[in-house]
Amino acid sequence: CRVSINLEEELQTFKRKEHEYCGKEYVLPDYQSVKKGYVRDKEEQKDSQQALKLTHAMITVPGVLFSPGDIGINEAGISEAIVQAVNKCPKVLQPLMYENIIIAGGTSALPGFQDRIAQDLESIIPVGSEVRMYNNFNPELAAWKGLKLTC
Repeated sequence: CRVSINLEEELQTFKRKEHEYCGKEYVLPDYQSVKKGYVRDKEEQKDSQQALKLTHAMITVPGVLFSPGDIGINEAGISEAIVQAVNKCPKVLQPLMYENIIIAGGTSALPGFQDRIAQDLESIIPVGSEVRMYNNFNPELAAWKGLKLTC
């Protein structure tokens, strides 16, 4: 999976079968002969390996994190949630909050995640505000490490 910056455009490339992942499969690890999953062409198919056909779901599923309304959930997406959280801070601190966004959690390791947040925030934050994001080399454990420092 990965986060698309321009979902509609990428969906069109899937429909035209021009997307780089069309005709490819993701081989699931069996932890015996295959330790880590990988992408392969369909022609390389081997009977003993389990594989998933790569479709537009690899970009639409992560897209729901940013637009939950697409599947009927009436909630804010990640970018809107950031703005809502910052708006709860005193006005004088809000620009500083936008300049110090910390990206953490396993989902933040998806390719394109940080770029999509930056793109979305640029269109909804007050004019003149600067967005700076920081991520950890190990995003899956970043929240736990931060909690450990405060306890």
